[in-house]
Amino acid sequence: MRIPDPEVPAELAVPILRREVLFLGQCKCEVPERAIDRPKIDEFQAQVLNCLAQYENNIAPPPNRVPSTFYRKNETCFRLYFSTASFGEGARASATANDIILISGTELAHELILSGTAASWLTSNEEFDCVAIRQWAEELV
Repeated sequence: MRIPDPEVPAELAVPILRREVLFLGQCKCEVPERAIDRPKIDEFQAQVLNCLAQYENNIAPPPNRVPSTFYRKNETCFRLYFSTASFGEGARASATANDIILISGTELAHELILSGTAASWLTSNEEFDCVAIRQWAEELV
């Protein structure tokens, strides 16, 4: 979660969650016309559970990963699966059953356009400005 901007008064930057939250995600570049189905989401869920089980209560967590405070038993985490493709009914059912948030390329583009972020990436020729996109991504870190 992003640290509040120092210019925002502290009383306005109150976190909803009173603790840090782990985000586990996967991004896939697939053919946009293709629909992701249940096996891919089930595989991702298995990877999430494996990751959490591998590191919970680990007295020597791997360096340069996430803060050691994340390695707790029954860790709270958001599961995010991004894909340039769409999602089939089986994938949506699996995601619902496992509390996985699915974000398609179309949905992501829609959000970036609505927020005005995507417009700031366009040059005068209506082409994407790769430098502007890279700067935006670096600001997120």
